[in-house]
Amino acid sequence: MSSIVGEIGKTMRQPRPAPNPGAAVLDDDALLTATRLGASFFADCGDAAPDDAPEELPNDAPLADKIASAPRPRRFGNAAADDYQSGEILGEGGMGRVEEARQTALDRVVAVKWLAQCGGEARFRREAKITGVLEHPNIVPVYDLGVDGKGNLYYAMRRVYGTPWVKAFDDQSLPENIDILLAVCDAVAYAHEKWGVIHRDLKPENVMLGDYHEVLVVDWGLAAGMTKNSPAPRVTYADAIAGTPAYMAPEMANGYEHKIGFHSDIYLLGAILFEIVTGEQPHTGGSVTECLQAAAENKIVEAWVDSPLLKTARRAMATAPEERFASVKELQAAIRRHSESIIISTRARQHLTRAGKSGDYCAYFRAIGGLLAALEIWDDNDDAKKALALATQQFAALARQNGDENLAGRLEERVES
Repeated sequence: MSSIVGEIGKTMRQPRPAPNPGAAVLDDDALLTATRLGASFFADCGDAAPDDAPEELPNDAPLADKIASAPRPRRFGNAAADDYQSGEILGEGGMGRVEEARQTALDRVVAVKWLAQCGGEARFRREAKITGVLEHPNIVPVYDLGVDGKGNLYYAMRRVYGTPWVKAFDDQSLPENIDILLAVCDAVAYAHEKWGVIHRDLKPENVMLGDYHEVLVVDWGLAAGMTKNSPAPRVTYADAIAGTPAYMAPEMANGYEHKIGFHSDIYLLGAILFEIVTGEQPHTGGSVTECLQAAAENKIVEAWVDSPLLKTARRAMATAPEERFASVKELQAAIRRHSESIIISTRARQHLTRAGKSGDYCAYFRAIGGLLAALEIWDDNDDAKKALALATQQFAALARQNGDENLAGRLEERVES
C-alpha cells in the first residue's frame, strides 16, 4: 500500500500540486488536491481503459491547449448542429474544465464539461453515460455527450446555481445538514436499487446545494456496477483503491475489490453523518499515507460530542460490512427516527429550562410530555432519558414545596421506577 500511495504524493493540507505523471488523475478539483482533511485520489497508474472502451480521439496537441487557445466567444457542437455558445468558466480541475454555455436550440443555459487531459477519454465517456442513466431529482441530469468540430470531447448537463455543500457545511444547523444528508441518501438508494451502481466517493465536496434548496449528488466518475445489468463497470484490482481517505471504508482503503459493494457507500454516508455530528472527518493524518492507513484500519477520530446520532454513524461505519445497515433506506429510517427524537427532546429541554426558572407547572408538563414522546420514537435516546429523570425530580420537588403531596408522590414513584 505504501508504494502505491507514495506515487500519489503527500497532498493533504497542502496547495494543489502539479499533476503526477505516474498516477492517473481523477476528475474535478477534488483530484489529487487537498480537501479539508483528505485528498481524493485514484490509485491506478496510467489510464487502464476497459476492453470495450471507445478508440481514443486523434490529437496532435494536448486537448487543454486546444481549449485554451480557442477564440471567445466560440461555438461548438457535433455533426448535428452548432448548438452551444460558450460563456464563463465555472471551474477547472485535473481532468478538464466546466463552462457555462447557452444551448441555442432550446434557448437555455447549461454547464458543459470538457475533457482537458489526453488519455482519459474512456473514463470521461463512462462518467457522462452513467450520470445520464441516473435520472433522479437529486442527481444532475446530463443532456448531451459529443465531440466538437476540433475533436474536443465534452458533455452538457444542467447548470446548477448554488454552492458545494462543503462550503455551507459549518454554517448550517444540525437539522439542516441532516435534511441534506437524507436527500443524498435518496439519490444513492435510487442508484443502488434501480441500477446497481455505487458512487464510491460520497462526501460534502461532491454534493451541490442549489439556490432553491436543490440537493444534487455530483461526480460519478468512480461509479462501479454491482449487478449484471449495471451500466457501470465492475470494481477491478487496478482501481479498487479509489475515493477520499478521510471517508473511506476499510475495504476500499485496503483495495479488497471483492469486498467493495453497496455497504461501502453506506459507510461513506455514515462518515458524512459522523462529520455532521462531530465537525470532524472520521479518518485523519499528517499525510495521505497516514490518512489512508487510518481508513484501512478503521481508526476513527475521537468524538468529543455526546450525541445519540453518533451511534447511528458508528453502526454505518462498522468494520465488518455485515454489521452495517443492510441498505441505504434502513440507514435513512434510523437517521429520521433518531433526528426526530432529538429535535423533540431538544424542544422539551427548552420547556424544562423555562419551567426551572418560572416554576410553571404547564412548562413541566410540556417538558415531560415531549421527552416521553421522544423516547417513544427512539427508546435509546440517552439524552432524553437523562432529561426526563431531571424534569421529574425537579417537578416533584416543586410540587412538594407547594404542598401538592399527591402530585409529588406520583412523580417520585416515576423517578424510582
